[in-house]
Amino acid sequence: MTLVVLLALFCVLLLFVKYEFEIDEQTLRYRIKFLNFLMYEKQVNAQDVQAIHFKCAGWTTQLAIVKLHKGWNIRIMLFSPLEVFYQLKMYAKRNNIEMSRTKDYKTLEKMAL
Repeated sequence: MTLVVLLALFCVLLLFVKYEFEIDEQTLRYRIKFLNFLMYEKQVNAQDVQAIHFKCAGWTTQLAIVKLHKGWNIRIMLFSPLEVFYQLKMYAKRNNIEMSRTKDYKTLEKMAL
C-alpha cells in the first residue's frame, strides 16, 4: 500500500519538472528545473559537439541526439515549438558540425512543412 502511495506521489511531483533547451551562437544549454529551482544544467560549446543525429521516435515525434566528444549525449525530444530542430540544424551548419538525418526523419520533416 505504501509503495502505491509513494509511486503516486512521485508521479505528481514529476508534473513540476521543467526541461529547457537554449541555443546560442556557440553554445547549447540544457536545464532541468523543479519548481523553478535549477536541478541540473549542462552547457556545451560548439567544439565539444562531435555530431548531431536527427531521427524519429515513434510515428510522428522528432528526435535529435547531440553526440559529444566527452560525456553523455543530449537527447532533444518533445520540445515546443518544433522549430528547435530547425534551429539545431542551423547551429550545426554555422559551426561546421557533422549532421545526419534518417530517411524517416526527412519524410517527417516534409510533412511538418
